Amino acid sequence: MCQAQGRHFVRMRKLLEARLKPAITTVALLAFLIIGQIIEIVYAINGASPPEVFEFLYPFAFLGLVCWWLQKDSTRTGVNWPLDMGMFLFQAWVLVLPYHLIKTRGIRGLIDMGIFAVALVAAWILLAITWMVLTNGAIGP
Repeated sequence: MCQAQGRHFVRMRKLLEARLKPAITTVALLAFLIIGQIIEIVYAINGASPPEVFEFLYPFAFLGLVCWWLQKDSTRTGVNWPLDMGMFLFQAWVLVLPYHLIKTRGIRGLIDMGIFAVALVAAWILLAITWMVLTNGAIGP
């Protein structure tokens, strides 16, 4: 019984250590999305639209980061993907990422998606609160 508890403790410690060390690709993707959200909200607070260059390049940069993340993660997990990954992701990234996470991580993939969603929503809420404090809730310039 004691030996089984010891193995369980070691397994849980390794899992926790792995969870606390996100890959650079994960950090880059999350930082990109949060910074992009900040830019959008700052422009919205001022009643303006982001520059056209930003609106044009943002989706391509996002897909580039998703490709980078998926490539690194697939190398780690041994998953093969279609030859034209760029076009495939451009069309179906909303379906591909959850599928990949669930296929390679099981339940932990759902937890990863939840953490990612909570981080994005928390950033949006923090920025909304900042906007309300700075503008007293006024909309427009």
